[in-house]
Amino acid sequence: METRKVLLFMGPQGSGKGTQAQLFARRHGYRILSTGDILRKEAMKGTELATQISNTMNEGGLISDELIFKVLRNHINELPKTENLILDGFPRTEKQAVQLDSVIDVTCTIYILLSVEEAVQRISGRVQCPEGHTYNTISAPPTEKDICDVDGLTLSQRKDDNEDAVRHRLAIHEKEIANVLGHYRTQQKLFTIHGDATIDEVSQEIEAKLAPYAN
Repeated sequence: METRKVLLFMGPQGSGKGTQAQLFARRHGYRILSTGDILRKEAMKGTELATQISNTMNEGGLISDELIFKVLRNHINELPKTENLILDGFPRTEKQAVQLDSVIDVTCTIYILLSVEEAVQRISGRVQCPEGHTYNTISAPPTEKDICDVDGLTLSQRKDDNEDAVRHRLAIHEKEIANVLGHYRTQQKLFTIHGDATIDEVSQEIEAKLAPYAN
């Protein structure tokens, strides 16, 4: 019998869902499953599935719902059924949510709300070094302009973090996520949190909402 708790952390880019998932996971012993990480690890294996993923990634294509679900399902089935999980980045569509229901019982979903303007400001101000250390030129700038505090490498902005590209991604997210949220709202498994506060304030609100699932 499966006894694990499964939490979904969702939100638009810039909402801090990844940060909040990590904070909650560290405090309460959850394992975070990121579809991006799982796909990259799977692509390194010498399997037929790995070849499919590698070819798609190398060609710059989108991984299909079916392929993502297959990899995620295999990964979940390999984990102890008593291990509590947080899913970050899945499901993104209602179809994926229905697929997920067929393999695992989602305990509840946290959706971090953020206005488009706030999200644009956060993402378009984001810079990082080649090692992945990230800053925001508006809210959390480096000590020295364009230089990473950690390793002294030059900071730069990703090409797809310009304002037009960010607004386009947010519009797609808003359209797709509405049905996903409706799916979990119908199941009475949805909590919404306002993400325009500080990291600590958002974290405290999440802790209050998820208190029954903390241990």
